[in-house]
Formats: sequence, structure tokens, C-alpha cells
Amino acid sequence: MKLKEILLSALALVSFAGSVFANEYKVELSTTNVGYWWYNRTQYSGGKDENSGWLYSNANNLVEVKNLYEYYGGADRYFEQRDAYIQIDLSSLSGIDVSTITAISFNFYIKELNDATSSPASFKHLDVQSVVPTGDAAQKLSGSTEIANSSTMSIGWNSIDVSSSIISDLGNGYDYAVFGFEKFGSEKDHSRLLTFYAPSSTELVDGVSVVPYLSVTTNVPEPSAYAVIFGAIALAVAVYRRRK
Repeated sequence: MKLKEILLSALALVSFAGSVFANEYKVELSTTNVGYWWYNRTQYSGGKDENSGWLYSNANNLVEVKNLYEYYGGADRYFEQRDAYIQIDLSSLSGIDVSTITAISFNFYIKELNDATSSPASFKHLDVQSVVPTGDAAQKLSGSTEIANSSTMSIGWNSIDVSSSIISDLGNGYDYAVFGFEKFGSEKDHSRLLTFYAPSSTELVDGVSVVPYLSVTTNVPEPSAYAVIFGAIALAVAVYRRRK
């Protein structure tokens, strides 16, 4: 083998290793990073009863997004509303060279999905953080830009491309990326519901945990990959010289 052929083979190996040894970072969410605000109202002749509060998950370790409006006639009617909020800790990604990032996605497992295509629920990113996030979703910081909605989602694993949102947040020096699921549109005698597993869930599907997480992929080979590549080049050159 000629030296030129050896070097061309080495370059091909470098290119190959750059894809094989791509780094993937997984950011799991804590129990306080996700939750939902709930609101119920019963309206009747002579008055109404209203209740609201905050939950990180329901009794089944699910986060709820919901809009229900039931009409019984006259002044009698009942409303339910659920809005979900998400804060993702970016501290583990602060040392990453943004230029090396090839993909970022938010992954979550939907358990229930009812009539998501009609007046769908919006998944939004908070572009400008005028209030500093603390990592506690109970702050109820709302998103400002829709990047997905429930019309394209289904029961099971769903992955939303949040690359531009996270890269923007990293560039701004934010500690947390803030997202939210806004309620569905309202329609009389019609319930719309989306639930996904919360970080508190211990549920497994096909042996895999269904808690939500952020995945980040970069195209930088690991240091060990470089060692293998240059070691192979050095060995090839040594063999070539011995043959000469």
C-alpha cells in the first residue's frame, strides 16, 4: 500500500469515527420540573363554585392538559381546565460548544389523548425570560412561541425538536429552558384531554422508563476515538516504512 493510500484511508477513518462516536447527553427532569395548574368551576342559578390549585402529577403520576365544558341547561354548567408547565435544567449542557450540536429533542410518553386535532393544545417555548426560572414549574411561566401542538402527537413516545429553542437559551446564558402546554379550545359538551407521564413515574414500557427527558446530540468524537484514529495512522505509517 502506498503512503498516499494510507493517508486517504486515515481520513476516511476520521470521518467515520466522527459519526460513530457522536456524543449524546440525556437530561432527566426532576419531580418539580413538570406540573400542571388545574381549575374547576360549577356555575348554577344563583352563583358558582370555583376551585383551583397546583399538582406536579395526578394520582397516576400523570401530567394533565385538559379543557372540558359541560352544559346542563339554563345557568347550569361545569368547566375544567388544565395547563402544564415544564422547566428543563440546562446546567449539564453549559460546557458544550453550541456549534457542535446536531439535534436536541424533548421526549415524553403520552398515556391518554382525546380529540387532539380539533382546537389542539399548543406546546410553547418561553423565548424571553423576564422572570428568572427557579426549576420549579409551579412558577407557571408560560411559553410565548408555539413549536408544536397536539394535532401531530399520538399515544406513546413523542419527540419534539427543540434545537433552536435550547440553543437560544444556552446562548442567552439561561439556567432553565421553559416550555408549556396550553389548554385545548373550548366546545360545549366536549372534553379534550392529553396526559403524559411525570418524572415521578416508576412505570416501565418494554422495560424502559417513561419519564420525560431532554436528549442532546453533538458531532464531536470522544477523546478515545481520536486516540484510536491516530494510533491506527501511526501503525500504518510504521508498517509502510518497514516495507520500504
